[in-house]
Amino acid sequence: MHYREALPKDADGITSIHVIGGQQAYADILPKHYLESIMPKEKSELWRSRLGEGIDRSRISVTVAEEANHLAGFACFLFEQEQDFGTYLHNI
Repeated sequence: MHYREALPKDADGITSIHVIGGQQAYADILPKHYLESIMPKEKSELWRSRLGEGIDRSRISVTVAEEANHLAGFACFLFEQEQDFGTYLHNI
């Protein structure tokens, strides 16, 4: 397993991992239409914005895990996201 800072080119892979995990975790909680049609678009926009140009890297850190040159996972820290609690591990 190799870990590195996420790059803009990783947005699609991170989106895929995020969507698949969400679809599995929330299959019996959220509407199927949302999970299949809406969530993938939302997550794609989210990761493109988090990894795009002009991002303040002092406020976010995204690390990817690679195995055999394929994304296997990711972690996203949002610094100072919560005023009362500080850093927020948004995804893992």
